[in-house]
Order: sequence, then C-alpha cells, then structure tokens
Amino acid sequence: MEEVGSRREEAAAGKRTAGRRILCPDRNDASHFFSLVFFDSCESAMENPSLPETQQFPAEMMGRADGPAAFHDLDITDDRSQRAVTRRFTRRPAPVRSTRGPAVPRVGGTLSGGGGMDVPAMFRAAVAEFGSRVQQIGDHQWEAATPDDGWAVRDLVNHIVSEDLWAPPLLAGSSIAEVGDRFDGDVLGADPKAAWAAASADAVRAVEADGAMGRIVHLSFGDFPGSEYARQLFADHLIHAWDLARAIGADERLDTGLVTSCATWFEAVEDAYRSAGAIAARPPVPGDADAQTLLLARFGRQA
Repeated sequence: MEEVGSRREEAAAGKRTAGRRILCPDRNDASHFFSLVFFDSCESAMENPSLPETQQFPAEMMGRADGPAAFHDLDITDDRSQRAVTRRFTRRPAPVRSTRGPAVPRVGGTLSGGGGMDVPAMFRAAVAEFGSRVQQIGDHQWEAATPDDGWAVRDLVNHIVSEDLWAPPLLAGSSIAEVGDRFDGDVLGADPKAAWAAASADAVRAVEADGAMGRIVHLSFGDFPGSEYARQLFADHLIHAWDLARAIGADERLDTGLVTSCATWFEAVEDAYRSAGAIAARPPVPGDADAQTLLLARFGRQA
C-alpha cells in the first residue's frame, strides 16, 4: 500500500490538487487501511480525479483489494473550507468486476477528455448505439455467445440494464450502500427489450438532469463528479454495443465521433486498468487498422 501511494505521489508531484495525504493502517485489523486526503476546497477535490496521475491510483489500489473501498467526504470542524476523503482498502487481491458496486469496471474507469462533445450528448449517443443492437436481437439469440468471456447475449444486456438502473440513484447522490442489492441478479424479467428501454431512458434523463454533471457521485473506487461517472457509462455502452453486434451478426460499425471520444479518454487509464485485470491484453492489429479496430484492441477485443 505504501509503495503504491509513494509512486502515485512521485508521478503527480506538482499536479494534484490535494494538499496532504495520510495512510493509516487499522490497529485492530492489519489488512485494513485508511487514506486521508486533504483539499483546500470542494472545487479542488472535484478537479483532482480528472488528472491522469490520479486516475491510475484507484484502479491499481483496487487491483490489490479483496473488497470494496468505502469513501467518505468529511469536513474539518475548525476549517470548513477544507475537505478530506477517507478510503478503506484491504491488502489481498480480488477479482475485477464493476464500477458502481463492488470493485472496478469491466469496461472503462474514470474519464476525462472526450473529443469536444458534451458529456450528456456522448452518453445519449452511446445508448442509442447499444439500443439499436438490442432491437435486433432475435428470440433465438438470447443464449448466443458474446466476446465477453462467460457471457451470453442475455448476460450482456442484463449487465448494461443493471448499470442504467444504478445511474439515477448514484447521480442523485445515493451511496452504494444505500442502493444495496436491489439491482443484483436478473433485471430483465420476461421482456428484456422493454426492461432495456425503460432503464436506458431513465439513465439518459438522470445524466441530462440539471446539476447532475457537477454533483459528486460515490463510486466503489472513489468520489467523482457526475461527468466522470457519465463518461464511464458512455464507454461501457459503446464498447458493449460492438460486443452485442458481433454476437448477433448485426452491423458492427460504431459512430466515428464516439470512437474518437472514447479513445481520447482511454489514453490516460488503459495501462492502469489492464494492470488491475479490468481488460484483456491487446490483440495484434494490422498496420493499417482503422480507429475503431485500434480502440477495440485497446479494450482487449479482436475486431
């Protein structure tokens, strides 16, 4: 833990907005750590996650954990302009699974950049990409294999619908503990396409709501502005749109502007997420590969 923190401090020297960090082992449980990070203001705390040096740290730290990190925003009683973030980590390694809930995302991470598009527009467009493939799923295709190891088409759609169900409460300020397990398991029911339509529409409305992009969202690996969380959802929908298209034999071409936006974001976090086990190794690509093929390869997919 100390080694990861020290390397993060060296890489981010002079760039991070945090003023001080304290790493505290739990005397009653040697596998638990508390990291206190101090900021001069709420604004500087929100700015800090957008730095590439900061983005790498949560993924690497969670790659060494055997459970979720708990995050708390604290005020210092004798100076209300300062803010501290408390993080609880465990030493033992754990599988990498999901962003909002127990661990780290299967696709994506914290985001910055985006090719000049506004974040809600990016998310809405990626939802449309995934949705167009959902509408093409034949009744006989729900158990078809996908590029995601161990997932059939129904599992893939269930994953995205679950992410969309999480979006409204998280963007409204709820914590993961407050949401609980209500979106675990099968969320598609007897009419998967209707479940997708309802959940995705609610997610788009939540992202587009006034103030949502600036509101702090409590994710499993940190507290981030809503815009960062929405970009992560954007990437999830976009990459999985290709997965679904490949699985059902639909058109695999993604919007070129969205591909560019996703590639711009992923530049900062690809290595961290691969080292944490969130994505597979890059497959080889031809020298004349187009932007979509290159992006998919960076996410561990062979186009």
